[in-house]
Amino acid sequence: MQPGIQASLVLEDGTVFPGRAVGAPGVAAGEACFSTASAGYEQAVTDPSYARQVLAFAYPLIGNYGVDERLLESDRVWTEGVVMRRSRPAWAAWLAARGIVALEEIDTRALVRRLRDDGAMRCALGTATPEELHARALAQPHLDWPRMQAEPELASSPPAFEACTAEPYR
Repeated sequence: MQPGIQASLVLEDGTVFPGRAVGAPGVAAGEACFSTASAGYEQAVTDPSYARQVLAFAYPLIGNYGVDERLLESDRVWTEGVVMRRSRPAWAAWLAARGIVALEEIDTRALVRRLRDDGAMRCALGTATPEELHARALAQPHLDWPRMQAEPELASSPPAFEACTAEPYR
């Protein structure tokens, strides 16, 4: 994404968090989740347990110590998108180079409170209109928990299967 472009994060209930695009162009969608850690951001986004999730960092400045490729949890970024209050340019460029949609200038405190109080929600982020993002957030049957209970075939490929290695490590 071109720095300075207005963008939004939209939760499945229609709540809009305005921000600014800093990552790759496009729209990303997944389950909104958060991390309150002040360090380890490069480990978090490369952790397979974050597959199909949009990760919001509660700490106000992400990317302040750069990216150490030796500390990555895997050989790729697993998060669908990243949301921050502020990011350092090198960190945003690292995400963009890996095709990750990322936003800054998001009120991450309000977002974290919302997720803490109301529970997990689907979301979408990017430079599309809030209405388009809301529709995209809702169009994720693999994250629609009531629908998954009613239609078990939707749960046949949980994120853990995507993140597993083909062969065990020895």
